[in-house]
Amino acid sequence: MNKIIILFFIFFIALSCNNNPVKHNAIEDQQNADSTSSMGATKDTALKKLVFAVNKDLVCGMPVTAGISDTTIYNGKIYGFCAPDCKAEFLKDPNQFLTAKK
Repeated sequence: MNKIIILFFIFFIALSCNNNPVKHNAIEDQQNADSTSSMGATKDTALKKLVFAVNKDLVCGMPVTAGISDTTIYNGKIYGFCAPDCKAEFLKDPNQFLTAKK
């Protein structure tokens, strides 16, 4: 009986440790999904393949064509940011920035 309980605990711990963290970087998602790309694919190449939900950084207003250094996926849409600080600010309260864009 004790062996069954121990095995159950080990199985439960193994399952709980196997959870994948939520990804907030669409660049990594795109690079992982594109199996035809070479191993030397750059961040800029991956960014050119992304379709952004809006054409500007929702936090500071910078156009995505001026340069994106970070991305996130929110409600199935990709948002680009000029800096990690803008992304962090967006992730604190995405709805604040999404309702402001309308």
